Amino acid sequence: MRPDVTTVIDEALTRTWNLLWPPHPGVWIRLAIIALFLGGVVINPLKTDTTLSRTVDISSPAAFAGYMDLLMTLFAGIVVAGVIYVVISSVLQFIFVDCLSSGNIQLTRTLRLRWGKGIRLVGFYLVLLLVILITMLFLMIQILIPGMQGGYFDLMRFMILLIETLLASLIVLIPVWVIAILTADFVVPVMIVDDSGIISGWKRIIRLFSGRWREAGIYTGLKILLIFVTGIILGIVIFLISIPLGLINMAISIGAGLTPDQGNSGIVMFGAGTGAMILISLFLLVPVITFFRYYSLAVLRDLDPDYNLLP
Repeated sequence: MRPDVTTVIDEALTRTWNLLWPPHPGVWIRLAIIALFLGGVVINPLKTDTTLSRTVDISSPAAFAGYMDLLMTLFAGIVVAGVIYVVISSVLQFIFVDCLSSGNIQLTRTLRLRWGKGIRLVGFYLVLLLVILITMLFLMIQILIPGMQGGYFDLMRFMILLIETLLASLIVLIPVWVIAILTADFVVPVMIVDDSGIISGWKRIIRLFSGRWREAGIYTGLKILLIFVTGIILGIVIFLISIPLGLINMAISIGAGLTPDQGNSGIVMFGAGTGAMILISLFLLVPVITFFRYYSLAVLRDLDPDYNLLP
C-alpha cells in the first residue's frame, strides 16, 4: 500500500490531539522526559561566560598544570554525561514506541524488554559518530591544515578554510543524519515487531522501500522540512517567552561585569530563568515529538500492515 501523505499527516495530528488533550499531568510529564532525550532542549541562545571578567594566571608551571587538570576533569565529565545521555536516549526510542502503540504512557513498563536493543542502538550511533569524526579529521588534514601553513596565523583565512571544511563535511553529515532519522523512525519499530537487531531491521526496511524509493524520498524530505519549520517556530516562541523572564537583560548584565554580590545574585536569577526556559521548552516539544513518531508509525503501517503498531 502506498501511504498518502495528507491522510497520514492528518491521522498523526488526530492521534496526537487525542493523546494530549485534555491534558493529563502524568502523561505530559513522562513525555517531557522523553522529549529531553529524544527532542533536545531549546534554550536561550545567549551564552554568558562570567569567567571572562576574571584574569586567569597560568604563567607558573603549577598553575598551568592545575588549569589543565581542571579542563581534563571537565572534559571527562562531559564525555561520561554524553555517554549516559546517548544510552538513555537509545533505550527511550523503543519505550516511546511502546508507549504510543499501547496508549499506556509508562516509562518503566517495557524497560527490561528494551534495554538490550537500546544498547545495540547505542553501538550503531557510535559507528555513525565515528564516521563523522573520521570525515572531519580527513577534511581538516586535506583542507584546513595545509591552508594554514605559512608561518603566521591569519584569522580571516582560518575562518574561510573552516567554512570550506564544514561545507565539504555536509556531503557526509547529511546522509548520516538521514540514516539516523530512518533508523529511529522505521528500524526501531521493526526491531520491536521482529525482535531483531539493527542489521536485520535495516534489511527489512530496505526490502519494504524497494520499488518505493519515491515514497522514501518524499517522507525524508517532508520530515526534514517539518523539523526545520517546527524548529524555527519553537525558537521564535522560546525567544518571546525569554523576554518576560528577563533572561536577555540578565545575560547582558552578567556579561558586562558585576560586583561579586551582584554577580552571584545575577547568576542565580539567570540559572533559575534558564531552568524555567528548559522546562517550558520540554513541554513545547511534547506534541512535536509525539506527532513525528505517530507520523512515522502510520507510514510504516501503510508500507506493510504486519508492522501496524498503532492502537
